[in-house]
Amino acid sequence: MFVAMAAIVAFLILSLVIGLDVSNRVEDIEERIPILASDDSQMVNALLELRVLTYWLAYPTTQPIVLEPPSGIGNSQGVLRLADDGLSGILMVAALQELPPDSIYQVWLIGEGQPVRAAQLKVDPSGWGATTIYLEVPIGGFDAVEVTVERVDGLGPVPGPKVLEAEIVAQEDSGEDSGQASG
Repeated sequence: MFVAMAAIVAFLILSLVIGLDVSNRVEDIEERIPILASDDSQMVNALLELRVLTYWLAYPTTQPIVLEPPSGIGNSQGVLRLADDGLSGILMVAALQELPPDSIYQVWLIGEGQPVRAAQLKVDPSGWGATTIYLEVPIGGFDAVEVTVERVDGLGPVPGPKVLEAEIVAQEDSGEDSGQASG
């Protein structure tokens, strides 16, 4: 009986020590997270965009807008997924060239021949990138979406050379169409 009581006490003490060790490690990690976030806002932005991307892929509600090179030649491509209200979306691109530090990809929406800046886009060394787009008016008011190469300093033609483009086809929202694009 004494051995059983000693074993139970030893087990409780061991559990307490392990619990304190785990608690200290968790506190240590919690203290380090704000430091990591403040030191690397790029990582935080990437995690936030990944969260948005996951949401859009898990709950696709509209037809995707597929972007292709203007010449039709090349491997680069993009997909724009929009929210039901057309006021926000995410653009994912693949096989684009990584740009030098003085350049960036710019996303434009074209309505009545006038370009409107929608977002900036960076790609990783593999050519993949994603950006979120937030609009004040629904995307249905625009005719096209384009991705161009721009200089960071703003010098040069605006918009710059196109690398991806797509026509925006208006979708009708009726019970019979069930979300298919009109044609």
